[in-house]
Amino acid sequence: MAWIQDFLHERSQVTRVGGSYSKAVYLNNGVVQRSCLGPLLFLVYTNDVTGILPDGCVCKLYADDIKLYSTMKLLIIMITSRVALISCAWQLSISYKKCSFMVVSKSKNDKQPCFHLGGNMISQQDTVKDLGIHVDNQLPFINRVNQIVAKAHVRSRLIHRCFLSKDRSALVKAYVTYVRPLLEYETCIWSPYQSENICKVESVQRRFTKRLSGLKAKLHYAAVTAAVTTRHDLSATSP
Repeated sequence: MAWIQDFLHERSQVTRVGGSYSKAVYLNNGVVQRSCLGPLLFLVYTNDVTGILPDGCVCKLYADDIKLYSTMKLLIIMITSRVALISCAWQLSISYKKCSFMVVSKSKNDKQPCFHLGGNMISQQDTVKDLGIHVDNQLPFINRVNQIVAKAHVRSRLIHRCFLSKDRSALVKAYVTYVRPLLEYETCIWSPYQSENICKVESVQRRFTKRLSGLKAKLHYAAVTAAVTTRHDLSATSP
């Protein structure tokens, strides 16, 4: 461990803007940024936070972000106080403006909970964005479905507009390559269970296949999928 100590001991950093340099500042905490060992040392430095959390708390760590889940209000208060204490001990300041909490419940309670982290009040949100996925407190993922469907419709129109060839097999390959991944990615999380949202997702393929030769009839989604697959296979095996 002596070489890691030597790597971190008495380091300094300088900021450059154009051809101007700031004064050197010595680093007495943290890890060296933009270094090969930086990410690994940061994980070693911060992963012990899971050891201070009480039973009944689920912790998710991703780089410098932490997400905590619990079902009891008193337990959440205990968790936030412990996180604030360890952040102070490790000299890692918490960005309180980026912190928020969300109550996931079917009941509509007028009395809203209030939580503090290190003496700072945490804001309550009805919808949060977690690694690109919009999650709301009712968990229907309506906003996420609308976002994905809108993006898929735009990409479908671009295929019809930009492809000079109107060959059905080529357009189907383009749809499978560029549009279908949008509708299938993260489905294990936001997979819709309401008929309204299911129809929105299925409308993307319905609208796309209506503009293909021989598939203009208003068929059921499963029938359209079977027709596209069958005709594509026949065209691929024909001499």
